[in-house]
Amino acid sequence: MLHFLRMYVGKAQNNLGRAFARQENFDRAIVHYNKALEIDPDFANVYYNLGNVFLRRGELNEAIKHYIKALDLAPDLPEAHLNLGNALLKQGKIEEAIAYYNKAIKLRPNYREALQNLQVAQSLKSQVETQP
Repeated sequence: MLHFLRMYVGKAQNNLGRAFARQENFDRAIVHYNKALEIDPDFANVYYNLGNVFLRRGELNEAIKHYIKALDLAPDLPEAHLNLGNALLKQGKIEEAIAYYNKAIKLRPNYREALQNLQVAQSLKSQVETQP
């Protein structure tokens, strides 16, 4: 019973975090996500959601750290692969971004956003390679 209650409260904190993130109240979202992690430190979706908050705030290193933790816990989250690729691409790490886009596509073959971002990253890679 206690495990079920903890899981329910952890999910509730995650949902509150998501609600505040949708309102772009990122500080409050982070507070609720951290509360969810205090309850369940292996809640992969919370790390993914934290990554999204940090990505939206432009804190790329923090975003990357949280996406990696989410993927350590749940390697089959295509959205985490996609957004990790996005954060890496923003840092200019084109090859790494391409690898994560490909992982997202492998998990979800018709993942339109991953396919589009892969195309953009490959185009950037070609531009970099052809520069003198």
